Order: sequence, then structure tokens, then C-alpha cells
Amino acid sequence: MVGVLVGMSEPAQMTYNNGRPYTLRQIFLTDSSEQLLMIEIKEHPSIEASRFPFAAMPSAKNVVVSVLNLKYASFDSTLRLHRCTSTDSTDFTCTPKRTSMPQLWNAAHSLSDWAIR
Repeated sequence: MVGVLVGMSEPAQMTYNNGRPYTLRQIFLTDSSEQLLMIEIKEHPSIEASRFPFAAMPSAKNVVVSVLNLKYASFDSTLRLHRCTSTDSTDFTCTPKRTSMPQLWNAAHSLSDWAIR
């Protein structure tokens, strides 16, 4: 999945029902369909480096993010957005490699061109 980063929440400290803590961050992406996708990233608070490449919303506009291995959760008809959650195998990249991920590279460059317009 490739999308333009349009927003992100601050990390929030949360607790599972069993008392185990986790850090929750939500990021929002869109693409040329102009639909909104919210990705929930849950990580253990002791992890030093998040899987998501930005600690804060980047100042640059039209940042394209490539995402692999998401789990689809639902469509929120009230907010009109799709919800996905990250898993332990979710990968976020800002610049996919042309040689190892040609499909993501092509999609990222097409989306960059669309976002600039």
C-alpha cells in the first residue's frame, strides 16, 4: 500500500485489558482516490526505535509512505475512513528501492506526481 501522509497523532500510552502497556500512534494516509486510511501502530513502550519512520509530522508536504503487511480492520462509515492495524511484520518505508520493490517504487512515484498537482 502506498499513500500520502496527511496526519498523525502523538504517541499515547495505553494498557491492554491484561494490564500490559503499549504505545499507540495513529497515522492517516490518502491516495489519488482521496479516501482516508487510518493505521493504528501498537508497540511496546520499551522499543527504542519505532517501526514508523517519523517521530513527528514531517514539515515537508506530500510525503509518500509505502506500507507492507497491514491488517484490515474495518470501514468507519461515520468518519468515512478505512481502518487498518500494524502487525509485527508491518514495514514502513519512505523511499522503496526500485530494484527490490519495483511495484511499490512505481506506485510511490505515481502518487508523488499526483500529490504535487
